Amino acid sequence: MSQRLTNQERRLRWSLIGLAALFAVSLGLSSHERPLPLHCLFQWMTGGIPSPTCGMTRSLVALLRGQWELALSYHLFSPIALLGGSVILAGMLVELWRGCRLPMLSWWQCSIVWVPGAIAFFGYYGLRLYLRYDGTLPFVTANPSVWHWLVIGAKSL
Repeated sequence: MSQRLTNQERRLRWSLIGLAALFAVSLGLSSHERPLPLHCLFQWMTGGIPSPTCGMTRSLVALLRGQWELALSYHLFSPIALLGGSVILAGMLVELWRGCRLPMLSWWQCSIVWVPGAIAFFGYYGLRLYLRYDGTLPFVTANPSVWHWLVIGAKSL
């Protein structure tokens, strides 16, 4: 039996849904390639080193416009982030509609997806940094199309 949502949990879910909607509308209304004039706090704190999510906002704008190739060139993980965020938002809407929490997955069930995903994400980040600052390819890959997207993503940082 699932637990009923408290008023605080309801307010939190509605606030998160509202923020996500505001973010999506602002991205959708953006008319230029670099949608937000804000500077990256991570880059400021690290002396100019790009963050692991550098290019994600531009990639999401390109996804919203249907420009998949451009989106993948900005950040390879943006479609996954968009899908994951959509699933989380849908879950919150279902919880609000039903008035109770959805059953949670156990830690080990979540780790089957999150651990390899985190390894892939930070491996991609490391490769992007390596290509950005060294400019040489660390190895030759058997699949040039995958390698092509990695190189384009690294150079777009």
